[in-house]
Amino acid sequence: MEERVEIKTKNGVYVCKKDVDAVFVKFEKPINIEVATKNLLDLQKICEAHNLEFTLMYGTLLGAVREKGFIPHDHDTDVVMTRDKEEQVLDMLFDLREIGLEVGRYDETLISFVRDGDFIDIYFLDKKGSKYHTEGYVIPAHYLDNIIEYPFLGKTFKVPKENEKLLAYLYGDDWRIPKENVSPTNYGWYLKIRNGIKEKSETLFKVLSWVKGKLNG
Repeated sequence: MEERVEIKTKNGVYVCKKDVDAVFVKFEKPINIEVATKNLLDLQKICEAHNLEFTLMYGTLLGAVREKGFIPHDHDTDVVMTRDKEEQVLDMLFDLREIGLEVGRYDETLISFVRDGDFIDIYFLDKKGSKYHTEGYVIPAHYLDNIIEYPFLGKTFKVPKENEKLLAYLYGDDWRIPKENVSPTNYGWYLKIRNGIKEKSETLFKVLSWVKGKLNG
Protein backbone atom coordinates (compact mmCIF):
# COMPACT_ATOMS: atom_id res chain seq x y z
CA MET A 1 0.00 0.00 0.00
CA GLU A 2 1.37 3.40 -0.95
CA GLU A 3 0.28 6.92 -0.21
CA ARG A 4 1.73 10.33 -0.92
CA VAL A 5 3.27 11.93 2.14
CA GLU A 6 4.28 15.56 2.51
CA ILE A 7 6.81 16.53 5.17
CA LYS A 8 7.19 20.23 5.97
CA THR A 9 10.76 21.42 6.47
CA LYS A 10 12.39 24.84 6.62
CA ASN A 11 13.74 24.09 3.13
CA GLY A 12 10.33 23.39 1.63
CA VAL A 13 7.88 20.50 1.44
CA TYR A 14 9.52 17.10 1.02
CA VAL A 15 7.23 14.75 -0.91
CA CYS A 16 7.66 10.99 -0.70
CA LYS A 17 5.62 7.80 -0.79
CA LYS A 18 4.76 5.92 2.35
CA ASP A 19 4.99 2.24 1.54
CA VAL A 20 3.66 -0.03 4.29
CA ASP A 21 4.93 -3.09 2.40
CA ALA A 22 8.48 -1.73 2.67
CA VAL A 23 8.40 -2.50 6.38
CA PHE A 24 8.20 -6.18 5.45
CA VAL A 25 10.50 -6.11 2.43
CA LYS A 26 13.52 -5.27 4.56
CA PHE A 27 12.93 -8.35 6.71
CA GLU A 28 12.97 -10.65 3.68
CA LYS A 29 16.73 -10.35 3.21
CA PRO A 30 19.83 -9.59 5.27
CA ILE A 31 21.61 -6.31 4.81
CA ASN A 32 24.22 -5.83 2.13
CA ILE A 33 27.17 -4.97 4.34
CA GLU A 34 28.89 -2.87 1.66
CA VAL A 35 25.73 -0.85 1.04
CA ALA A 36 24.91 -0.56 4.76
CA THR A 37 28.44 0.70 5.44
CA LYS A 38 28.25 3.38 2.76
CA ASN A 39 24.76 4.42 3.87
CA LEU A 40 25.75 4.83 7.51
CA LEU A 41 28.99 6.68 6.73
CA ASP A 42 27.12 9.05 4.39
CA LEU A 43 24.41 9.63 6.98
CA GLN A 44 27.07 10.46 9.54
CA LYS A 45 28.69 12.93 7.14
CA ILE A 46 25.40 14.76 6.45
CA CYS A 47 24.51 14.78 10.15
CA GLU A 48 27.87 16.28 11.05
CA ALA A 49 27.30 19.03 8.47
CA HIS A 50 24.05 19.81 10.29
CA ASN A 51 25.64 19.61 13.77
CA LEU A 52 23.65 16.50 14.58
CA GLU A 53 24.78 13.41 16.45
CA PHE A 54 23.20 9.98 16.67
CA THR A 55 23.92 6.94 18.79
CA LEU A 56 24.24 3.38 17.50
CA MET A 57 21.49 1.17 18.86
CA TYR A 58 19.88 -2.28 18.73
CA GLY A 59 21.39 -4.69 16.18
CA THR A 60 23.86 -2.10 14.91
CA LEU A 61 25.21 -1.52 18.41
CA LEU A 62 25.30 -5.27 18.98
CA GLY A 63 27.32 -5.73 15.80
CA ALA A 64 29.71 -2.89 16.61
CA VAL A 65 30.49 -4.26 20.07
CA ARG A 66 30.35 -8.00 19.48
CA GLU A 67 31.31 -8.39 15.82
CA LYS A 68 33.30 -5.19 15.32
CA GLY A 69 31.16 -4.75 12.20
CA PHE A 70 27.65 -5.27 10.96
CA ILE A 71 25.89 -8.52 11.88
CA PRO A 72 25.67 -10.41 8.56
CA HIS A 73 22.09 -11.58 9.16
CA ASP A 74 20.79 -8.20 10.42
CA HIS A 75 18.06 -6.56 8.34
CA ASP A 76 18.69 -2.84 8.79
CA THR A 77 20.77 -0.18 10.54
CA ASP A 78 19.49 1.34 13.79
CA VAL A 79 20.45 4.61 15.44
CA VAL A 80 18.71 6.86 17.97
CA MET A 81 18.33 10.56 18.67
CA THR A 82 16.40 12.49 21.27
CA ARG A 83 13.03 13.91 20.20
CA ASP A 84 14.27 17.51 20.23
CA LYS A 85 16.47 16.70 17.21
CA GLU A 86 13.55 15.63 15.01
CA GLU A 87 13.07 19.01 13.34
CA GLN A 88 16.78 19.18 12.49
CA VAL A 89 16.55 15.75 10.89
CA LEU A 90 13.67 16.94 8.73
CA ASP A 91 15.67 19.98 7.69
CA MET A 92 18.37 17.77 6.15
CA LEU A 93 16.00 15.60 4.08
CA PHE A 94 16.83 17.33 0.81
CA ASP A 95 20.57 16.95 1.45
CA LEU A 96 20.05 13.23 2.02
CA ARG A 97 17.93 13.00 -1.14
CA GLU A 98 20.78 14.48 -3.16
CA ILE A 99 22.94 11.47 -2.27
CA GLY A 100 20.13 8.99 -2.82
CA LEU A 101 18.94 8.42 0.75
CA GLU A 102 15.15 8.66 0.47
CA VAL A 103 12.54 8.56 3.22
CA GLY A 104 10.86 5.16 3.26
CA ARG A 105 8.82 5.64 6.41
CA TYR A 106 8.10 8.48 8.81
CA ASP A 107 5.82 8.35 11.83
CA GLU A 108 5.75 9.35 15.47
CA THR A 109 8.46 6.90 16.46
CA LEU A 110 11.05 6.95 13.69
CA ILE A 111 12.17 8.06 10.28
CA SER A 112 13.59 5.42 7.95
CA PHE A 113 15.88 6.07 5.00
CA VAL A 114 16.52 3.66 2.14
CA ARG A 115 19.17 3.50 -0.58
CA ASP A 116 20.02 0.56 -2.80
CA GLY A 117 17.57 -1.64 -0.92
CA ASP A 118 19.05 -1.13 2.56
CA PHE A 119 17.40 0.77 5.40
CA ILE A 120 18.60 3.07 8.18
CA ASP A 121 16.12 3.71 10.98
CA ILE A 122 16.48 6.78 13.19
CA TYR A 123 14.40 6.25 16.33
CA PHE A 124 13.31 9.32 18.28
CA LEU A 125 13.65 8.99 22.05
CA ASP A 126 11.09 10.55 24.40
CA LYS A 127 12.35 10.99 27.94
CA LYS A 128 9.83 10.36 30.68
CA GLY A 129 11.33 10.62 34.12
CA SER A 130 14.30 8.30 34.38
CA LYS A 131 13.55 6.36 31.20
CA TYR A 132 13.50 6.79 27.43
CA HIS A 133 10.59 5.50 25.37
CA THR A 134 10.54 4.71 21.65
CA GLU A 135 8.15 2.44 19.70
CA GLY A 136 7.29 0.48 22.82
CA TYR A 137 10.84 0.10 24.08
CA VAL A 138 11.55 1.41 27.57
CA ILE A 139 15.22 2.02 28.32
CA PRO A 140 16.76 3.39 31.54
CA ALA A 141 17.96 6.89 30.75
CA HIS A 142 21.41 6.47 32.27
CA TYR A 143 22.38 4.16 29.41
CA LEU A 144 21.71 6.79 26.77
CA ASP A 145 22.68 9.90 28.72
CA ASN A 146 26.30 8.72 29.01
CA ILE A 147 27.83 8.44 25.55
CA ILE A 148 31.36 7.71 24.35
CA GLU A 149 33.19 7.55 21.02
CA TYR A 150 33.62 4.02 19.69
CA PRO A 151 35.58 2.71 16.68
CA PHE A 152 33.35 1.28 13.93
CA LEU A 153 33.75 0.98 10.16
CA GLY A 154 37.08 2.78 10.27
CA LYS A 155 35.49 5.83 11.90
CA THR A 156 34.21 6.67 15.38
CA PHE A 157 30.55 6.66 16.35
CA LYS A 158 28.61 7.53 19.46
CA VAL A 159 27.64 4.54 21.62
CA PRO A 160 26.42 4.22 25.22
CA LYS A 161 29.31 4.14 27.70
CA GLU A 162 27.77 1.10 29.41
CA ASN A 163 27.21 -0.60 26.09
CA GLU A 164 27.71 -4.15 27.32
CA LYS A 165 25.25 -3.68 30.20
CA LEU A 166 22.75 -2.14 27.78
CA LEU A 167 23.11 -5.07 25.39
CA ALA A 168 22.50 -7.46 28.28
CA TYR A 169 19.41 -5.43 29.18
CA LEU A 170 18.14 -5.56 25.60
CA TYR A 171 19.14 -9.06 24.52
CA GLY A 172 19.78 -11.00 27.71
CA ASP A 173 22.95 -12.07 29.48
CA ASP A 174 23.88 -14.34 26.57
CA TRP A 175 24.01 -11.44 24.09
CA ARG A 176 27.55 -12.46 23.12
CA ILE A 177 26.21 -15.66 21.52
CA PRO A 178 25.14 -14.97 17.90
CA LYS A 179 21.50 -15.80 17.14
CA GLU A 180 19.42 -15.03 14.06
CA ASN A 181 16.15 -13.08 14.04
CA VAL A 182 16.25 -12.11 17.71
CA SER A 183 14.61 -8.84 18.75
CA PRO A 184 15.41 -6.98 21.96
CA THR A 185 13.56 -8.66 24.81
CA ASN A 186 12.81 -5.61 26.93
CA TYR A 187 10.02 -3.93 25.05
CA GLY A 188 6.63 -2.66 26.12
CA TRP A 189 3.07 -3.78 25.57
CA TYR A 190 2.77 -1.96 22.23
CA LEU A 191 5.45 -4.05 20.56
CA LYS A 192 4.22 -7.24 22.18
CA ILE A 193 0.75 -6.71 20.72
CA ARG A 194 2.11 -5.54 17.36
CA ASN A 195 4.45 -8.51 16.98
CA GLY A 196 1.72 -10.89 18.10
CA ILE A 197 -0.60 -9.62 15.37
CA LYS A 198 2.20 -9.85 12.80
CA GLU A 199 2.90 -13.47 13.71
CA LYS A 200 -0.76 -14.46 13.43
CA SER A 201 -1.65 -12.52 10.28
CA GLU A 202 0.72 -10.48 8.15
CA THR A 203 -2.20 -9.19 6.06
CA LEU A 204 -4.02 -7.93 9.16
CA PHE A 205 -0.80 -6.33 10.37
CA LYS A 206 -0.38 -4.47 7.07
CA VAL A 207 -3.98 -3.23 7.23
CA LEU A 208 -3.61 -2.05 10.83
CA SER A 209 -0.30 -0.37 9.97
CA TRP A 210 -1.99 1.46 7.12
CA VAL A 211 -4.87 2.55 9.36
CA LYS A 212 -2.41 3.70 12.03
CA GLY A 213 -0.58 5.71 9.40
CA LYS A 214 -3.80 7.37 8.26
CA LEU A 215 -4.73 8.29 11.82
CA ASN A 216 -1.27 9.73 12.45
CA GLY A 217 -1.06 11.35 9.06
